[in-house]
Formats: sequence, C-alpha cells, structure tokens
Amino acid sequence: MTQKKILMRAGTTVLENLYATKTIFDDAIGGNVGNLVYANSVLRTLMTDEEMEIEADHYYAEFGKYKDSDAERINSEYSAFVIPFADAFRGDFIRSMKRITAFIRKLTIPVIIIGVGVASGKKDFMEPLPQDDTVKALIKEVLSRSAVVGVRGESTYRYLTEKLGFPKDSVTVIGCPSMYTFGPDLSLKKEPDLNPSSKIIITDTKYRSPGEYIGNDIQKFLIGVSEEYPDFTFIPQLLRELKEIYIGAPYSRDHSILYPGNLDSPLFKDGRGKFFLNVPTWLDFASKADLAVGPRIHGSIVPVLAGTPALAIVKDVRMQELVSYHHLAHVDISEVHADSRLSDLVRGKDFHEFEKYQEENFLHYLDFLHKNGLKTIYDGDIHIKEAPLDRRVSRMKLYGAVTPFYHASHSERLRREGEYFSREEKKIKELKDRIDEKNSRISELNTSLDEKNSRISELNTSLDEFKKGKIYGIIRMIGRKLSGSK
Repeated sequence: MTQKKILMRAGTTVLENLYATKTIFDDAIGGNVGNLVYANSVLRTLMTDEEMEIEADHYYAEFGKYKDSDAERINSEYSAFVIPFADAFRGDFIRSMKRITAFIRKLTIPVIIIGVGVASGKKDFMEPLPQDDTVKALIKEVLSRSAVVGVRGESTYRYLTEKLGFPKDSVTVIGCPSMYTFGPDLSLKKEPDLNPSSKIIITDTKYRSPGEYIGNDIQKFLIGVSEEYPDFTFIPQLLRELKEIYIGAPYSRDHSILYPGNLDSPLFKDGRGKFFLNVPTWLDFASKADLAVGPRIHGSIVPVLAGTPALAIVKDVRMQELVSYHHLAHVDISEVHADSRLSDLVRGKDFHEFEKYQEENFLHYLDFLHKNGLKTIYDGDIHIKEAPLDRRVSRMKLYGAVTPFYHASHSERLRREGEYFSREEKKIKELKDRIDEKNSRISELNTSLDEKNSRISELNTSLDEFKKGKIYGIIRMIGRKLSGSK
C-alpha cells in the first residue's frame, strides 16, 4: 500500500492541541479521555515522517456526518481508514456501528480495525446479544477491505469466530494498541515501595457494567488510599468529569453513592484532581508517581507506559481480557473491600510480568499491521526511540492538566466562566437556529400536507358525486327495464 494520507477514527490528535472548552463542546475525547491513549499510539506508529498526514475523523463516521461527496474525496485522497476502537461491540453503540458500516460501504480504500472489544452485562458472550447482527454486518464490510481484524482479547476473538462464524485466520488478538506506544522496549523504572509520602495516582469509575453501580466498597477503599497516602492525585477520565472539574458543574447529585460526582468529594480535596487533555502531559505526570491504582484500564496503562507501577482493579470481562493478554498487575474487584489496604493488595504482585511478553506481543502487532498493508516507524528499526511524532510534539506548547474549579485563582475562574458560557451561548444559538430551520421545514411540509388533504377531499367529493350519479342512472335503467318487462 502506498501510504498517502490516512484517516483515523478519533475525536482529535495531540497535533490539534485542543483546550478544555473546545474539548467539552466538541466531545473530542469520545466521552472518555482514555480513547486518546490508543489513538495516540496508532498515530505515533503509522506516522513514518513528519510531513505525513494522519487525520482524525472527529467521529464523523459514527455520527453519520459524512456525505457521499466526502466518501468520494476520501477514496481519492487517502490510502486507508484505520479504526482503533475500545469496547465498541456493545448494545448502546449499535446505532454508531450501523453508521460506520454505511460509511464503509462507500469506501474503496482499505479499512482496518486496530483493536476492538466486546462488552455486555453478561459474562457469557455466546448468549444472544442485541448487537450481534450489527457487529456481523460491520466486520463483514471491514474484512472485504482488509486482511485481518485485530481484537483486544480472547473473549472478543471467540465472540467473532465461534459465535458469529468468522474464519479464525481473519481475526487475531493484538491487545490494546496503547501498550505499543513506544514499541517493544517497555519496562518499569521503579518499584512499588509504599510509604506515607508515596505519590499515588487514583482512578475511579462509577459503573461496573452499563447501568450497574460499582458499589460503595470500592469507593471507601479508594478514599482510604487517599487518606493513607495524602500525596495522592485523582485523575478522572469522563467528559462529564472534565466539565465538573473545569467549571464546577456536578457530574452526579446522588449523595447515596460515594463516587466523586462533585468537587466536594474526598478525592477532590485540596484540589487534588487533574484532568489531562492530551497523552504527553498525562505520561509526564504519571512518570513522577510511585504507583497508580484504580478500575480504569487506561488509568493503569498510561503509568506503565511512563515506567510507573500500576495495579488495575478488574471490574469486568472487558478489563480482564486486556490485563490477561498483556500480563498487567491486577486484582479482581471481588478481592477489594472497604477496609482493604493498598499495601496488602500490592504485596506479592509481579509488576514486571508484562515485560516478559511485551516484545512478543509487539512483534505480533507489527505483523498484524503489515498483513493489512500498513507501514510503520519500526520497519527499519524496531528499537527506534524518537519518532517523527515526538519531534513534532516537542516543538509544541501543549495545554496542561485541568485542575478543580474551586481551587483555581479568581482570575482563572473568571477566564473559564467567560470562555465556557460564551461557547455555551453560541451552541444554544446554533441549536435554536437549527430548531427554527426544522420548524420552518415542518411548517412547509404541513402546508403541503394541508394542500394535499384538500385535494384529496375534493377528489373524494367528486368521487361521491360520480358514484351517486352513476347509481341513480343504474336505478333508472333498472326501473325502465322492469317496467318494460311488465
């Protein structure tokens, strides 16, 4: 494949360097900043020189924003459409998958899925799931434009091959692309030696599975960690949490749960919360920590990429297949209780186990990319240290982490409010204009409908008159015939 420009499924890339307000209103992180991590890895791997263009699709495919003319332009100007997914095979993503499938049908260029997982509240994916037919249609279109689909783990592999019937050689387990951000050479730079002054990164999630609250025990445990290690930092990941931390808008008002849904929560105390808008600044911060802990998979992967030990709290099958494939240090959520101590959970864990498998997994990932005709920065030297993307980023001044609104200076709070509410007013006006346009169109359609109904009424009246006249004529004719027969 001659690599011209590449279109990549992503809300943004580090090269766009978005600020907080734009990130919020554009939803440039796809609801979760963890999505930037695997997209950044794909970007770094495929950008073979500084001039190469790898552009984010800004989720246009799944939002149904691409027109036929866009597809024609993409077929002409781009060499491939690469799709890094998270747990896209899930019920609440069906509509988006259908739109992506419809868009792919218009493409003549290669389409490659670089990582995807199946998600469900059920542990057995072999049972019927609402997304089954939609997934089957999507993968069928993708495989007609690529050699093999890369999936996150064994569960998703079985889902596609054993349940949906795709050939085993058309699907391969690659794990999460984020683990290959820096190639095969990945190792920890420190040990998880805990003491009261240890710098701890805490991540958290509200849900164990869609609609199922993760529980207050895990929240009490994480709050306990923050109390035992006061030099902690809470790193939220959701778009709603970015809005919460940036402007002070509560993510959740349900005080019966302990999840940090507002800035009064213990994990935000003393301003100890940071929301990262890009991967490089997140990595830099993580490199200075001593240990990361929490039930977010990319909340564990980012520290590992930065050389910092991380203990993932596995809450579902989605996380399990990833920590198993990459051999990341983890503990099952059932083993974590309200009174559990982090030091006890860490004891005996092999935080270096992933290092034994990193090169093997990476070489398999590289082979997967090559089978799909993609060139990479590693084709000449798999141990390359500085990538073209690194050089471009080094010349940029990236936006730093967002800290809690109530701990910002007075001038900073005024700046955020002015910027945010100005953008909100603009969005409200845009929505009103769209509503006015739709109302105007509805009015036109109603007028047209009224005209058609009026015409139908006229035709029905004419038809009734015709029928009456015809029936009257028939009756007279029958009458004449009867009188004549007498």
